[in-house]
Amino acid sequence: MSQYQKITPKVIFQLAAPHSWLPASIIPVLFSGTLALGRGGFSVSMFYILLCAAVLMHSAVNSLNDYYDFIRGTDRPDNSPENDDAVLVFNNFNLATVRLIGIGFLLASLTLGAYVVIKTNYIPLIIGIIGTATVVAYSAGPHPLSYMPLGEFTSGVVMGILLPIAVYAALTGKMAWQLFYYCLPLMMGISMIMLTNNICDIERDSAAGRKTLPILLGRLNAVFLHHVLTIIWMLLIAIIVFFNFNTGLFILPLGLLGGLPTIIRLFAATLTPPGRGYNMLYIFKANLWINGTYMLCVLVGSLCALPV
Repeated sequence: MSQYQKITPKVIFQLAAPHSWLPASIIPVLFSGTLALGRGGFSVSMFYILLCAAVLMHSAVNSLNDYYDFIRGTDRPDNSPENDDAVLVFNNFNLATVRLIGIGFLLASLTLGAYVVIKTNYIPLIIGIIGTATVVAYSAGPHPLSYMPLGEFTSGVVMGILLPIAVYAALTGKMAWQLFYYCLPLMMGISMIMLTNNICDIERDSAAGRKTLPILLGRLNAVFLHHVLTIIWMLLIAIIVFFNFNTGLFILPLGLLGGLPTIIRLFAATLTPPGRGYNMLYIFKANLWINGTYMLCVLVGSLCALPV
C-alpha cells in the first residue's frame, strides 16, 4: 500500500486555485456591490459574506474539477507541464480526502448562502440552487458539462450573470432585470477564460473524449471566434457605458489604453499547448483591465446619478 502524502494548507490553497478568483468570482461580486452602492443599498458585512460565499463556491468548482479530471485520466504527467496547475498529477494524495475538500468548500459556501437567504430574500436561494447544481453537473456524473460544448456558456452565465444578480438582490432586496444586460460583459470575460483554456487544451481534451466547443470548431476557427468575441466584449462595454453610465465614459478610453499591451497579446496568441500558461495569464489580465475598467465606469456613473 502506497504512503499518501500529507495534504497541507498549501495544497488546499492550490486546489482552490486562487489565481482564478479575481476575474471570475471577485469582480462579479464587486460589480454588484458597485451598483448597490450607487443605488444606496449597501451593507459592508453582508457584502463580505457574499464575497466569501462566491469565492468558496468557485474554490469548490476548481477542486472538484481537478479531482474528476485526474480520476478520469484527463490530467496526466505527459500533458500537465505545470505542477501548480495539476497538483494531483505530481503528488500522491488520498483522493477521497481531495474530494472531501471540494465538498467542504461547497458546504461552506452553502452555509453562508443560507445565512444570506435568512437575512435577505428568496432570490439568492433560487440562484444558489442553480449554482450548486451547476457545480456538480460541471465535473461530476457520466456526462459532465465540461466534456460538452457548454462549458464556456455555462460558466459565463452562472458566474457572470446569476452571481451578480444574487448579490445585488441580497444587498438591495430588489430584483433588477436590467442586470441581465449590465452583466453581459462579465459573462463574456468569464466565458473567454474558459474558451482560452479549452483552445489550449484541444489535444489533451480530445484524447480524454471531451467534445468541447474548440474541439468541434478546430483550432483555427476557435482562435478566430476568440478574436471576434474579444471585439464584441469591448464593444458591449462601450455601448452599455455610453447609454447607461455616460458620466463614467471618460474612464473607458483611459482604462482600455492602459490594457492595450495585454489586449494586443490576446490577438497575437496562437493558443497552443506550449503557451498555455502565458495565454491564461493574459486572459486573466485582460479581464482585469477590460471588466475592471467597465466596473469603474459603472461606479462613477452610478454615484453621479445619486440624488444630492
